[in-house]
Formats: sequence, C-alpha cells, structure tokens
Amino acid sequence: MFNFREDQYRIGAVAGRGTIYYDLFGIGNSAGAAGISVPIEQTGSIFLGQFLYHVRGWHLGPRYQVRQSTVRPELTGENLPPGIEIPEDELESKTAALGPQLMRDRRDSLFYPRQGSVFKLGMDFFAKGLGSKFNYQAYQVAFNKYASLSPRQVLAYRVMGCGVGGDVPFYDLCLFGFNNDLRGYYAGQFRDRRMFATQIEYRLELLPRIGV
Repeated sequence: MFNFREDQYRIGAVAGRGTIYYDLFGIGNSAGAAGISVPIEQTGSIFLGQFLYHVRGWHLGPRYQVRQSTVRPELTGENLPPGIEIPEDELESKTAALGPQLMRDRRDSLFYPRQGSVFKLGMDFFAKGLGSKFNYQAYQVAFNKYASLSPRQVLAYRVMGCGVGGDVPFYDLCLFGFNNDLRGYYAGQFRDRRMFATQIEYRLELLPRIGV
C-alpha cells in the first residue's frame, strides 16, 4: 500500500498464488451447529488493486479483483454428508469484480491505533462481462473505534456486516472466524448470505512492540 501527497491518494495492490486447506460444514446456522464437515483443498491465484482519493475527510475510489480457483473436496457427489452440497461448476472457476470503496480514517496510526476510528464500506460486483464465471454481488461494512485508557492501555470496539446476492459460490459467502471477526470460531463453520458481528477488546502494551 502506498500513500501519496500527505495521504491525498492511497494506492494498494496484492497478488499471489497458493493452496489453503479447510473444512466445509455447509450453509446456514443449522449446518454449522451440526458439526459435520468435508475437508477441502483449494488452490488458486488472486490479483486485487484499488485506488482511493481523499475528498473532504473521506477516501473513495474503485477496486478491481480477479481470482482463479480450483476446489478439490475429499468427498464428492453421493458421498457428501447430508446437508452439504458442492456444485460441479464451482470446482473450477474464475471470478472477477469491480466496485466502489469508501473509507473514513481518523486513526492516529495505521499499525497500532490508540485513538480515533475507521469506517469502511465496500461493494464488489462480480460479472460475466468482467470475465467472471458467476454473476453476484458482495457488500461489506465495518466500523472500528479506539479509545486510549492510559499510555499503555487501549479499548478497541468493532462492528461489521456482510451480505451477498446473486449466483454466489460457496467460498465467497459471508463467514465467521475470518479477518479477526469473532476469534475462537473455526473459520467457515458458519457461513451464509448474511452476517453480523461485533466485539470489544482490551489491549495492554507490556513492552515496546509486545502486547496482549
């Protein structure tokens, strides 16, 4: 991520390729609560780039992303447990999206904020016209607030929401336990088209660069 002209411009990009291993429990609260899962191996690549411009205290601009994905479940077809479905067209797929991003950043630090807040709103529109295999939309909103209790103590609060619509593949559904939302949840055990999470955290700095 690059910041130019005293934060007038924010330009960010990420590119990578790798493999992740996780368990798929199905979709919805009942599927997650049942605790029955299928091991998944997912290999793919991603490129994401965004450009934000500062206007009256806000940063706004476009974000583009393209991903290639190969899903290899340990079980397929009739061997899948009840309540778990993996459509054949989601095993090999490419997704691409373009959408607006909006941010209001009042933190005193990007790396370890002690006071201030940050608000983020993102919309990603996946479309076949952009090269995506599926047409769907993803929306994310989050607000973080930081309050300094003393030179070494910080109280942090976060609230976030996620929603998706359209022909969304299972791996792009909203899920708990990801991006530090609700630690202690197995990432992806609970996934669905809507998600809301809130949490509060007490932080104590023990030594410079070391805290709990």
